[in-house]
Amino acid sequence: MCPHCGFSLENLDKKYGRDSIPYRRVCDNAGALRQQDRVKLNALLEKLERRIPPVLLSVYFPNILEPFSLIPHSFWMMNHLTVDEAGFPNHQGPLDPQWLLVLVLDVRTDTACFMWGYELDPYVEPDLINKSIMKARIPLRESMLLHAAGSIMKDAVHLVARKARSKVRHPMRYGLTPPPPPERKGGGAA
Repeated sequence: MCPHCGFSLENLDKKYGRDSIPYRRVCDNAGALRQQDRVKLNALLEKLERRIPPVLLSVYFPNILEPFSLIPHSFWMMNHLTVDEAGFPNHQGPLDPQWLLVLVLDVRTDTACFMWGYELDPYVEPDLINKSIMKARIPLRESMLLHAAGSIMKDAVHLVARKARSKVRHPMRYGLTPPPPPERKGGGAA
């Protein structure tokens, strides 16, 4: 529990429940997209995932009718989801929610936020990734959801990939161990 504001997952559990949520790449609980748009968004996210394995990408459209705060609800959702294998066909690597990067779009209020698993903390800069949302504010406002979600996720993947490359190039700077030197082949005495 936060000593300053009283925020806690326990309070959110009382409001939204404790059930686990089966989670897919595109969770359109609000019915915001047409079926063909969901298929297109799913294909785009799958393509983008190949650039930054083992990251799982997802877009979530919540369907909550009473007034709610997007970030606390998204935090609750991240703590109760279970990755549905059928929702991530063709994904390379393990389906670990700690590698999940979720764009949450509330279509009723035209607001959005990002949530991500703990394994992505070293690769996500919150200020930069949230600028991805700001760049798409006009398509969001105009209810061009497929266009908005696609451009936001493309920009976010670019930012995560750039940060990951930096960490791989300079592992000691980030407290990581350098990769082992490559093994030499051949070279036996004759």
